[in-house]
Amino acid sequence: MKKAIYFSLLLMFLIPLSSKASHVMGMDLTYECLGPNRYLVTLKLYRDCNGISPSGSYTLNYSSAQCGVSSSINLTQLGQPIDITPLCPSIQSQCNGSNQYGVQKYTYQGILNLPAGCGSDWVMTVTECCRNAAITSLTNPSNENILVEATLNNTLASCDNSPQFLNDPVPFYCANQLSNYNHGATDSDGDSLVFTLVPCENGVGTYVSYKGGYSATSPLSTTGAFNLNSSNGQLSFTPSSTQVSVVKVQVDEYRNGVKIGTVVRDMQFIVVNCSNNLPTASGVNGTASNTFTMTACSNACFTINSADGDAADVVTMISNNAIPGATFTTTSGSRPVGTFCWAPTQSDVGTYTF
Repeated sequence: MKKAIYFSLLLMFLIPLSSKASHVMGMDLTYECLGPNRYLVTLKLYRDCNGISPSGSYTLNYSSAQCGVSSSINLTQLGQPIDITPLCPSIQSQCNGSNQYGVQKYTYQGILNLPAGCGSDWVMTVTECCRNAAITSLTNPSNENILVEATLNNTLASCDNSPQFLNDPVPFYCANQLSNYNHGATDSDGDSLVFTLVPCENGVGTYVSYKGGYSATSPLSTTGAFNLNSSNGQLSFTPSSTQVSVVKVQVDEYRNGVKIGTVVRDMQFIVVNCSNNLPTASGVNGTASNTFTMTACSNACFTINSADGDAADVVTMISNNAIPGATFTTTSGSRPVGTFCWAPTQSDVGTYTF
């Protein structure tokens, strides 16, 4: 039997920016099964370092109409926030006291205990005030809250782990250049994932007020369409101007053709003018194909070549290590070649993305 490998590329040129921002830049909510009826819930919050610091804990509201339950638990902060500003190593971000742009990731967790075997309709939500005042696609962004939710089926024979996001949602893009972003979403249970653009929410059942010309499916001003690959979550678009916009993606997971849960990610995209050509990468072994099929119980490798139209620039290549047991190594130099290798077993037969 054979398995297919898909890989997607996030290629960015990132520069320091000034900011008019106020606070939260994005959030997502996921869960992990700890045992029957018991789940570890994780909230990740992405903060503009020019704004106020978030709370040390958040309230997770959860409910099930089938079980007649509506309650809440606290999610408490884990450790210190992490500076995830995508700047060159020699540049300090605003999070470290410089006058550059800065983004921090905060992580919160709590244990959710549910009634035994009850409810295929559990809904979990977290709300935070307020969105970043620099957003240009909303009518009054600093007056808009941000809400993320997740749904859970607690009646399954084998309890569910939600999809997880391996790539941080802090994309910066260049105006008038083709841009790509992928969440790096994976599912440890091997469930099928379907990605959809949905409206950003500011409360349960209420939505943000988009400016004219913007919507859930057209969240940015672009040349051509704003495209989402429903199978792997890849976003591809060409921004037509500088802007700050909000994007929300819902991930539905299916098991044996039945929808069993959802998670969402609400995030902020920043587009700036760049005097730079974005780096590029080839597909498999220098071709245009991003798909590779290998046979189980064998060892296979392929290479990815890098390129850049700016001769003085140095390109780096990294992997999000989304496929357990696989390796990704790179050569040295300003135009590295990446090599992916894996020895899948018969139990690995399926489709994987990194």
